[in-house]
Amino acid sequence: MPVARRSLNGITPTPHLKSLKPLHPVWVSYDHNHCDGQPDQWELLGMYQHQGKWRLCHAHDHELNDDGPPYDIKPVVECSVDVRVRAAKIVRELQEKIVKSKEEYIPRVDEAIKELTALCKEI
Repeated sequence: MPVARRSLNGITPTPHLKSLKPLHPVWVSYDHNHCDGQPDQWELLGMYQHQGKWRLCHAHDHELNDDGPPYDIKPVVECSVDVRVRAAKIVRELQEKIVKSKEEYIPRVDEAIKELTALCKEI
């Protein structure tokens, strides 16, 4: 009797996450490593423009990276099965963060519209 094999190949949330139309890269951190005497490190899952296309990506970061971009950015489909399995557990959190980042951007757009409207009235 053949053994059924399960695979993550071909199963990707990328089209759905792209459809949310992120305005900028959005990352969710997970698997934090706290080592005595060493900087804290963690992994990231995010929507990122990799080689000009929005892709679901995996990366690493650490506490000494002062607001710089994460490092080792790589599309999830190019990562090991272990990384894909661990990352799959936080895709929902990433989706929620993308939606929240867009909602938080709305007041900035409203303010820009007010400023342009005021400027146009002055001209």
